[in-house]
Amino acid sequence: PYELIRCAPPSTHYQLRRTYDELLTGASMPDEWVGSICSYLFKRHPDCFLENVRPVKLLPTTYKGFTGLIDSRMKAEMEHLGMLELAQGGFRPGMQTQASILRLQYAIEEARATKGRIVIAMLDWFSAFDSVDLGRLYLLFEQMGMHRADVDLLRRCHAGAWVTVRTPFGETARVQVTRGSPQGLSLIHI
Repeated sequence: PYELIRCAPPSTHYQLRRTYDELLTGASMPDEWVGSICSYLFKRHPDCFLENVRPVKLLPTTYKGFTGLIDSRMKAEMEHLGMLELAQGGFRPGMQTQASILRLQYAIEEARATKGRIVIAMLDWFSAFDSVDLGRLYLLFEQMGMHRADVDLLRRCHAGAWVTVRTPFGETARVQVTRGSPQGLSLIHI
């Protein structure tokens, strides 16, 4: 789908730009954009056990493009407000996850050289994408000084989200999504 949009005629690009402009100025997200299809990737055999498959939400390309714009806008605002720690570097321009690894390696070498103690802890949330409390996230953004219009825009991106599950027997009925952020959506690291 990305290639289709990229190779589309100028009239399609114009219409998509108009749609994005309308959404940026307060229009509701199209229902087709906030919906996703959950499909399964098999991690190992036997694939008849749920723990051996990974669910993946397939999101519309136009929605992912729009949220990419919002993502860029919000990241710039977060940088401006100083909301991000130095360690949060993997998704920031000019920074890479390797920098955090090098800082950790330096700390370990320093502890060895000085015969000092070092405690290393890693925090990894189980089902991190699924456990995001969006209401608290919006409140936190507002309390940290993010523009209300940007928070409302993010809120509209999640409003009315739904998913169907693709099974060998067909797709299920729609299920409302009330928590979390889909993996693969650019806004997830916020």
